[in-house]
Amino acid sequence: MSLDPVDLRRKLLRSVARNLEERCRVARGSRLLVGVSGGSDSVALLRLLVDLAPELRLELAVAHFDHRMRPDSGEDAAFVRALAAEHALDFRLGTWEGETVRSETKARAARHDFLIRTARSHACDAIVLGHQLEDRIETVLMRLGRGTGIRGLVGIDWRVEQSVPLLRPALDIRRSTLCAYLHSISQVWREDPTNRDRTKTRNRVRHVALPALGEALGDRWLENWGAALDDLADIRRWLGAAADALLEEAASRTDVAAGASRLPSRSLQRETLRSAPEGLRRAALQRWLEAAGCTDLTRHHIGAASDLVANGQNGQEIVMPDAARLLLERGRVTLLAPSATETSEAFAYELELEHVLPTAAHAATAGRPVGDVAGAASTGVLLDGGVLPEPIEVFVAADDLTLPIEARAARPGERVHLLGAPGSRKVARILQDRCVPARLRRKWPLVADSRGIVWIAGVGVAERCRVRADSRSALRLRLVRARG
Repeated sequence: MSLDPVDLRRKLLRSVARNLEERCRVARGSRLLVGVSGGSDSVALLRLLVDLAPELRLELAVAHFDHRMRPDSGEDAAFVRALAAEHALDFRLGTWEGETVRSETKARAARHDFLIRTARSHACDAIVLGHQLEDRIETVLMRLGRGTGIRGLVGIDWRVEQSVPLLRPALDIRRSTLCAYLHSISQVWREDPTNRDRTKTRNRVRHVALPALGEALGDRWLENWGAALDDLADIRRWLGAAADALLEEAASRTDVAAGASRLPSRSLQRETLRSAPEGLRRAALQRWLEAAGCTDLTRHHIGAASDLVANGQNGQEIVMPDAARLLLERGRVTLLAPSATETSEAFAYELELEHVLPTAAHAATAGRPVGDVAGAASTGVLLDGGVLPEPIEVFVAADDLTLPIEARAARPGERVHLLGAPGSRKVARILQDRCVPARLRRKWPLVADSRGIVWIAGVGVAERCRVRADSRSALRLRLVRARG
């Protein structure tokens, strides 16, 4: 039975107000930018927000983006402008300025960028959009069709954290209910004829799948599914917190030593991930890869990454979106950027020298690297699968060094007697024991004089170069990654 117009309005106002404060976490007195397309959903939400503004002390502004995808799109913009003026609201218009032919993805991205820029320029606390219950269910069904995990199953979020938060306070309200409300207050809206084009997946879901499901499942199926999605969102948040804790545990110890307090590390300990339940491991890997910049991840990508951790062989790698590579070696899983290669470009260092007077402090360090990396090197664990911190430096005795002194890679078969070692060993074997990946050993930076190796970066100095109590002079060796 349909509600009386007064009761309908009162019910919708209560629902939107509750959702704003509880689910969208909007503080009273906030300034909100309302994205209005001119369609029924966004127009209904704007009218409800206008009525709620005095009670919640909201300051509203209206934004519309003209995609220019239809000849009459300018009429939509004029309609929204007039609606904003009718309620004495600030209005901002954005217009597509790109090529004539565009995809819906590009158009959506352009609208999003416009809303963010506008919200920032007007010091808005959040952006509000008119998505409703059917939008949420349609999105879930489309993602199921493409293949998705637990995050995709949640559908559209009430609040999306970004530079300016994105809010959707009407996600539990049916489209038909919003239209009934507009009819009850004699408010017109604009109809987009492309919404009837059944060659588009969303329109087929909207006009074919949803009615069929309603006929099969009963009147309350949409609301019941929406409530289940909220429960699933709570589970996702819990799983996300557990995944972050797993990533913290799996991060390389030397990331912590170097002061890296934020995820993601580029290298994670395999055994920590492998010992976790598969669902948690998959969630952690997805969060790690996305935080590292891997976009367009699918269920297939996450499954392949999880299988690599669980069952992969040393040296095995898989390709992620954007040509990034996930590599398994020496007990770690490492994410390599598309440009990461085995060439000298990835590990080109410049050497800086500074003469200093030797002190007791220099002698006490016994030539160890300056800073926390010394402790990391003593454990045989190096940063992020082999990438050194910048800069890295040591003090060495200058008495017996002979020119030239240079930064370079090890030569085939080259040996060195490191401080504290019983004798000389091949550099390749030393790096192997220090867990430097095989792909990096040939280009690992070291410093040498005319007599041989003085210092292997991140590993140790030669016995002959230690600063002693009777050393007459010392050198500060500093390696800095070459720029450009």
